[in-house]
Amino acid sequence: MKNGLYAFLALVFIAGTILPGNLLAKEKILAHSMSTVTIYWFASQRDEVTDVCKKRGVTHWFVDGQNRADKQISDLEDLAVKKPDIVLINTMFANAIKPGVEALQRAGIPIVVLSSPLAAGMKMNCWVSADEREITRQVAIEAAKRVNYEGAWVHIEGQPGSLINKVRGEAFLEVVNQYPKMKRIGPFIGNYVRHEALRIMEDVLQSHKEPIKMVYCHNDDMALGAIQALKEAGRMKGTLVVGNNAIEEEVRQAINNGELGLSGRWPTFGKEAATIACDYLLNGKPLPEKFFLPPYIASKETLDKW
Repeated sequence: MKNGLYAFLALVFIAGTILPGNLLAKEKILAHSMSTVTIYWFASQRDEVTDVCKKRGVTHWFVDGQNRADKQISDLEDLAVKKPDIVLINTMFANAIKPGVEALQRAGIPIVVLSSPLAAGMKMNCWVSADEREITRQVAIEAAKRVNYEGAWVHIEGQPGSLINKVRGEAFLEVVNQYPKMKRIGPFIGNYVRHEALRIMEDVLQSHKEPIKMVYCHNDDMALGAIQALKEAGRMKGTLVVGNNAIEEEVRQAINNGELGLSGRWPTFGKEAATIACDYLLNGKPLPEKFFLPPYIASKETLDKW
């Protein structure tokens, strides 16, 4: 019996020395904290991260802030205690969630931030995003050209407090404010939600009988709501509708049939960030400080590059 036990232990030792390290390594855990998943863009990001982790054999913990900064702070502080190997963060509350981020940093957990950066001065190990200001400027330049630099236009913003929402407003105005014949109606707060933009556009069309040359929305879902209102009012013809994100098939179809004129591509960054994180966890590949995707403006003329 004793000889048999020694032989078994010897086999275990030999297996441990010759099996590949990744077969014996402990479970790798990637945690993913988001502000909300009630918006298509955010839900798509979650699904992309889930898919990459599944394919790479990395455990995926997902926590939903339920559109509340205090909930996301609590989520991050809880992760700091549970100690996953890396944390991905996407937020609409960059300034407010500072305590949760600091808890992760004290725990020594690497942080990958998707889309908007953290608040000024806050450290992150990796930032996966794109140049939203330049994307928006390119959209605005083309939009202004298409309306011949004149006419009334409607501005429907996303959710206040979001850095991306702020940039999408500022960069667009930097361009169109150069043209005094372009008159803004708004801005209105649509919270990135289609039915809210639909209601806003219905109200605008009721109170403004002059031609609306352009509607600029901070995401495509709101742009689709504005299109619905314009069509129902019989005022779609001659109005350029502009959105942002360019990731949904429904948006592609709206561009192809001429209802949505332009949309600045803003991918979810889930696939890219999860791939970078998994390469770090499984292969020891260093995290890049910054990984930016190239700009793309979706229009009927560029759909072949979608």
